Amino acid sequence: MDYNIEDEKVKRLIEIGSIFESMGVDSVELAESIKEHIQNCPGGKACLEKLVSKNNP
Repeated sequence: MDYNIEDEKVKRLIEIGSIFESMGVDSVELAESIKEHIQNCPGGKACLEKLVSKNNP
């Protein structure tokens, strides 16, 4: 089976979703709520940005 970019993107999103679900984030609404909180919380946003930049050089 030939994989294209969309197949890889779908696989990656499923893996990310599985990780979040394992942490108790089991609905789109809860994920959106967490996203909104992080975006509006200076400490949360800074912490997440630091974590992302540390793992994505």
